[in-house]
Amino acid sequence: MFPRAQLVPRGVWSNPNLVVERFAAEREGEWYLCRHWLFLGSREVTRRTSSPHPVVKFRGVMEPTSETIPRELRAIREEMGFDYGKFDYGIVDGEVVLYDVNRTPGAAPDAGLHADTVEALAPGIRDFLG
Repeated sequence: MFPRAQLVPRGVWSNPNLVVERFAAEREGEWYLCRHWLFLGSREVTRRTSSPHPVVKFRGVMEPTSETIPRELRAIREEMGFDYGKFDYGIVDGEVVLYDVNRTPGAAPDAGLHADTVEALAPGIRDFLG
């Protein structure tokens, strides 16, 4: 990460394989946050990961939430035709910032860490059965 665009190496700007974006992180005090919306059909769960590091990874502190999903994200899900997946996002200066969309969410090696998520989402499969 560079504090100013002028510090990004010149070759980065001309490389068609790279994308440069302004770093937009949700913060809570000294912590960086990433919100996760997982869904299957009409079922959904929300989680939030926090970390003292700017790039928030699953190794951070993850906690369930009961937050309302922003309308902007629901519209993107509809537009992209997602039946199942995960959106990672933040709320930065009152605006929704979508970090990642994933049709095939991964999982930690310890499946037990995801038992409550699987239990919550599994009934969503009924939305696709005749």
